[in-house]
Amino acid sequence: MLTKVDAWLRLNAIGLVRPIGEVENALLNIDQRKMFEEERARYRVEIWDKVSAINNISAERLKSREDYLSDGEVYLIYIDDCLTYLQMHDPRQAGFAAMTKDSALTIANKQADELAWAAAYESIHKLLLNLLL
Repeated sequence: MLTKVDAWLRLNAIGLVRPIGEVENALLNIDQRKMFEEERARYRVEIWDKVSAINNISAERLKSREDYLSDGEVYLIYIDDCLTYLQMHDPRQAGFAAMTKDSALTIANKQADELAWAAAYESIHKLLLNLLL
């Protein structure tokens, strides 16, 4: 959730100086959770089956990538049904660390949540600007 301080700092950075209480009151009129959920609905997470082509690239060719780990899972994140992220290994670890199905789903969903919140924050800021101008 966007905090009143973060919102206030960003507004100040663009030259819109308002008392923090005014920013807080405006934020109370914004359903941030709903805006996040609407944004998050645009994201879809999948585990690659390792046999299907991805964007017309054969599974065999994908498996020949240096970062492909045969003992690990690969996750895909789609935004508006457009493949945006293909992750072959655990991005939280140095080097190429394999992911289990459970860890891949956890990591992918966390990443999708973070991306959705970032997009929602932009919409929240625009709405906040409209409320305070």
